[in-house]
Amino acid sequence: MAALSIRIDTEEPRVVADRISVTVVGSDDGRLGWDMGKSVDVFADGLTWTAMLAPPQVTSATWARLRKGHYPALSAEANWVEKFGPAADDVYLYGLGRHDEAVTSGTYERNRGFWVSWWQYGTNERFAAIAIRVGDMGFQVYADGSVNVYRPVTDFTTGWTAPIASGSIAEKGSTSVRGAATGQVTGGLPVDLMILPCRHNEVLVLSNRGGGFSVIREDIAVADASPTITAAATFAWWVPTMQAQVQAAPLTFAASGTLISEP
Repeated sequence: MAALSIRIDTEEPRVVADRISVTVVGSDDGRLGWDMGKSVDVFADGLTWTAMLAPPQVTSATWARLRKGHYPALSAEANWVEKFGPAADDVYLYGLGRHDEAVTSGTYERNRGFWVSWWQYGTNERFAAIAIRVGDMGFQVYADGSVNVYRPVTDFTTGWTAPIASGSIAEKGSTSVRGAATGQVTGGLPVDLMILPCRHNEVLVLSNRGGGFSVIREDIAVADASPTITAAATFAWWVPTMQAQVQAAPLTFAASGTLISEP
């Protein structure tokens, strides 16, 4: 007896959108639902539970030493207006004294995210650890993990008096971008910070120290088809106390990835 197989191929509706939301169940914590152990080149932050293509700083154990290729750190010799002291592998900037300030020699496009890593000296103390300018938005990070956000800023002398938002990179249970969440900013270790403009009017601030928060630009209209969350500008940082040991890079992402849900 011959088998008969009938297949009917008809037109089906296709969802076309710049962003598609999905709900995934099966996570033990009831929030995430992604199997990150089996997923490849993707990252899901623990603050908004958003999955995205992963920056190499999150997935690569050797990123901190890369000076060439598609995902390099900013070179101490080639990317900054001011020159610094001897740099390990040309990526870590070592200040020659206190009050070190660095500004990139080039301008970055609007809505460009950045990764910044610095050596944290103190523990849970209220002194200014580092100030960071991404576009026209400034982030003052304190040694206890608290962060004040300012806008607009063009340098480190004006626009830093009235914060538009505040948060913490050390609040336990928020998010962790690399390494184990500790719930505090621990002295004697590097602090990693990812600043990511995204979702039309939002800036995600994520850290490896167990905390993070989101800044919403409420002045950006929902109808704005091409919003500017952070302006095109140079990138800069300033260490007002202690000696600077800083590494930075514009955020880039994997070209493709695989995201798998939990069973």
